[in-house]
Amino acid sequence: MMPGKSAATLGSFACLILLLGLVLLAPFMQMSGQLADGGAIYRHIGYVTLLIVLLCLQVRGNYRRSLWCVITPLIPTFGWFGLSLFWAEAWSEGLSRFSLLLLVYLGVFWSVADLGYSRSLLVLRVTLSFLLLLNFYASLFWPAVGVHPDAQLWRGIMGHKNIAGFTCAVTVLLFALDGAAVSRAIRIVVVAAGMSFLLLSGSRTAMISLGAGMAAALTLRYLGPRLIVGLASQRLINVCAGVLVCVIIVTVGVMTLLPEQTLSFTDNAGSISQRSTIWRPMLQYYLDHPALGSGYGSYWSTPKVQANADAFATQKWLRDVDQGHNGYLDILVQAGIVGFTLLLIGTLIWPASQVVAVVKWNKSRASLIYGIIVFCLAENVTESSILADDTIGNAVLLFALALLRFVKAYGGGVSYSGRRRSKRGSIRVTTDQSGS
Repeated sequence: MMPGKSAATLGSFACLILLLGLVLLAPFMQMSGQLADGGAIYRHIGYVTLLIVLLCLQVRGNYRRSLWCVITPLIPTFGWFGLSLFWAEAWSEGLSRFSLLLLVYLGVFWSVADLGYSRSLLVLRVTLSFLLLLNFYASLFWPAVGVHPDAQLWRGIMGHKNIAGFTCAVTVLLFALDGAAVSRAIRIVVVAAGMSFLLLSGSRTAMISLGAGMAAALTLRYLGPRLIVGLASQRLINVCAGVLVCVIIVTVGVMTLLPEQTLSFTDNAGSISQRSTIWRPMLQYYLDHPALGSGYGSYWSTPKVQANADAFATQKWLRDVDQGHNGYLDILVQAGIVGFTLLLIGTLIWPASQVVAVVKWNKSRASLIYGIIVFCLAENVTESSILADDTIGNAVLLFALALLRFVKAYGGGVSYSGRRRSKRGSIRVTTDQSGS
């Protein structure tokens, strides 16, 4: 490996580790009460450092590579989010959240493109394994932080049982699927530890989402190669994904035209979920602003929502609520039906078209990536993390999408660093096992 390339690779490792550290430790800084101002100063320093490292790596690299990495079907979604800041009431809060979202997106996609599939996955596996150890330590020996004081449920250093459950579930997926590069003994130990902590956390959302992600991954792993056998079947699946998105959009449109019937679904707080107590005012706000929404990242800081904060204080768990506990509803409220449609295209149609192309020749990698994506999408039914600034759930989803893009483009043993310019100036791909 040449010195320049080695330095760039080390820089990418450092960038990805720093990014994961900032994202994974954010709940501890903000919710544990151990740091003043929620560790804001440390997070600001960390993200400024991350931005500097990212820019330095791209200046040293190939601008065509940098553009290729980040130009994805998610860009129109981000463009609409940025445009929505012009009519946002709390535009400063929205701008802060939007900046974090872009930084996480660039950091994840650039790092995965530089490191490749195997090395990126190694960093994520090691980081989450270390986090799992810290969570066990906090729950066993630092109960003031690691155990929920009321329900006696384990949360480790993550500040909340659902966040701890999410990281445990992702760890289980990472070691249960596509684990040929990891010894079987290590995989068994980590999966058992992750499942144990998940059960002790009592996070039903993470448990159900893990079941959905694992079922999707195993189905794709063992049935996918048999069902997706030609171009016609690939196109059929793409069409089905498009039809699903159209059905969702039409359903939302009908709900918009029938506001009274839509709000009636939340009349009984226990009929669907206790979270419907939060969903009702959000639905009302959307019905009042269906096209544009409140502006990305600004709904929970708008004067109208803050003025009605007492409505959320009827139960202890509703106090200081700052998310809708439904990622899709949060995006619908913030970005309107336009942003919601773009979100579905970027997180449903695009991944589906990529997965059906990958599963034919690398079913192990396709099943792991698909399992993580389905897990993240399922988790957002009762939690809000999808394209939500620097939340852990958003970072994991973007990581899976970046891996999928890399594997789809370069297969098992090719990285962008293996591209070379031919005499005619065109780009040809050469194998580079170091980046696989």
